[in-house]
Amino acid sequence: TRDLNPIYNVPMLGTHKTALGNLLPAPSRSRKVATNLNRKRRGAPGSGCQAYTFVPAKDMRSRIKRIVIWLLIAGLAWCIILGTIVWRYGTHDRAAKSDCIIVLGAAVQGTTASPVFEERIRHGISLYDSGYAPKLVFTGGIGDGQIHSEASVGRSAAIQHGIPTAHILVEEKSRTTQQNLSEALVVMRQYGIMSAIIVSDPLHMKRSMMMADDLDIAAVSSPTPTSRYRSLKTQLGFLLREIYFIHHYCATGH
Repeated sequence: TRDLNPIYNVPMLGTHKTALGNLLPAPSRSRKVATNLNRKRRGAPGSGCQAYTFVPAKDMRSRIKRIVIWLLIAGLAWCIILGTIVWRYGTHDRAAKSDCIIVLGAAVQGTTASPVFEERIRHGISLYDSGYAPKLVFTGGIGDGQIHSEASVGRSAAIQHGIPTAHILVEEKSRTTQQNLSEALVVMRQYGIMSAIIVSDPLHMKRSMMMADDLDIAAVSSPTPTSRYRSLKTQLGFLLREIYFIHHYCATGH
């Protein structure tokens, strides 16, 4: 039975009698709801909910650190794999009978080819002399601070070697490897040339052939047998540069 308020003679709310006759406050609805929520958060039996897991900030930082370390290890492993592919690709000469030999441009000083470009010119002329192709295509525009194009320096060297001018073609617009190849393709189409041997440094060969394939140039690679990059330090620097530019090309197309 409910008690009557002795003053106002109305039933008293929020209380009930115990077996001992003492009046105790009845459990409020809000307290019951909070109890049920706590039971659900703890995943109490019968609650139908899984327990929440709270990760301390220190443990979270430790997890992030481990993830970063594994990402760095994975990145390093990938660079080692890619570097090995680039290195090994440049060790094989795939020269075959073709319609022309494309010599990729490199720096010049006045009318003198840089050591890198000189090696490429020499190898291109050697392939021509060996009968691999009837025409030479020299590529490369005018560099900063220069008055002669890379292609013109290559042509002069070939003429001095005794190659007829009618067998030497040039493009003098390009400044990058991709432009070397795209402008060489314009020359090839102009003269009805269908296939080519691409000449460059061994470590430069893989990226050059990737670009040639994307331009749909029917080509094979022929790396220079010698290079100014002879010491381990210079070769490693060139290799790291190529790894970077391969990623840049894959990401941007340039």
